[in-house]
Amino acid sequence: MGRRPRTICEGAVHHTIQRGNNRAYIYKEPEDKHKFLTLLGSVRDEYRFHILYYVLMDNHYHLLLKAGETPIWKAMQKLNVTYSKYYNWKYERTGGIYEGRYGALDVNGDRHFYQIIKYLAYNPVDAGLADSPEMYRWSAHNELSEQKERLLDRDELLSYFGPTRKEALDAYASLFNSQIYDKAALDLLRIKEIKGEDEALLYLLKIQECTQNDYERILRGDKTPAVRRKRDVFIREAATAGFTTNSIAEFLQCSLSTVTRIRNEQTV
Repeated sequence: MGRRPRTICEGAVHHTIQRGNNRAYIYKEPEDKHKFLTLLGSVRDEYRFHILYYVLMDNHYHLLLKAGETPIWKAMQKLNVTYSKYYNWKYERTGGIYEGRYGALDVNGDRHFYQIIKYLAYNPVDAGLADSPEMYRWSAHNELSEQKERLLDRDELLSYFGPTRKEALDAYASLFNSQIYDKAALDLLRIKEIKGEDEALLYLLKIQECTQNDYERILRGDKTPAVRRKRDVFIREAATAGFTTNSIAEFLQCSLSTVTRIRNEQTV
């Protein structure tokens, strides 16, 4: 089966992830990360998208991007090809440095947006690379907290947090002291990133207020009223967590129109 085409529309926000081949390092020295960020800035200027957040680890990177008129996949292709050429030249090697094409996860709604922000900020802490988000040099959190001018589209990011810069910065800071980002949200994002959407949806279904028998019946497509109510709650939770209508429908093996209708009910 061929790959599903990217559907990245202007104004959409996407969490993009790229890992090294076999989880190998894609940055061996600080100079490599600096070079990558320089290339990212050049690609951003060429393709006119917004960089809302970023973090560079040793064997992978995360970017939170808001698409412009040009499809994001073209920019990502240019970025990865250009950096790969630099890396191969510097370390006198050949072949691909990445583990397949990049992953792109839709970001849907404020709750999901804020969870992604906090997840990315704490990525280096969880990996043991820093004691706190602000102590890690290669991240948007460090850039924002240190008031550095580097890559972050600061005003675009802060527009998601408040109408003025002061209010937005205060709201951003409060995010790191709030319970909006709980352990379940962290685990869900980790599973989604590492194991894929189906495993993440299964995890989300299992942590709902339902029994083993309930979620097995949901997956079988049981249409009894009690099971359907729990299925509908799960669909709305999955939508809030950033899963697409297509992903939810495929996971539950039900129609797109059913998932769309139930998702829309949350806004009525």
